[in-house]
Amino acid sequence: MAELLVKAIDATHPDPVKDKQGCYKRGDVVVAMPDGHKWGKEERLPKFVIVKIPDLSIASAQKYIQEEVDGKGEPITRRLFQVEIDKTPLELRNELETKGEAMVLWNNIKGFVKDKVTGAPETLS
Repeated sequence: MAELLVKAIDATHPDPVKDKQGCYKRGDVVVAMPDGHKWGKEERLPKFVIVKIPDLSIASAQKYIQEEVDGKGEPITRRLFQVEIDKTPLELRNELETKGEAMVLWNNIKGFVKDKVTGAPETLS
């Protein structure tokens, strides 16, 4: 039920503060959309990949577009969660890197979605 637009490469900025706070990094979920969303031509490789997760609701997927913020609510990084693309199973990784999209069940990818603060894998069932 959800499709995630995931950054495939790091965006960078010469100012280290702006780079950390304002630039999407590889694996950051940029947006979550319902199944069948018509992605634009710029929302493809080499900058993005699309992860289609038919058993993940849009409501649940919204969690992955949260910013990481400090105690004052100020942004630390663009996203709190990150899909560890380089650690996903080879078949999935190859599909993402060649086709730019892949369909996967939530239970098969949730262990590769990590909290960037704690480093813990996602436990949402």
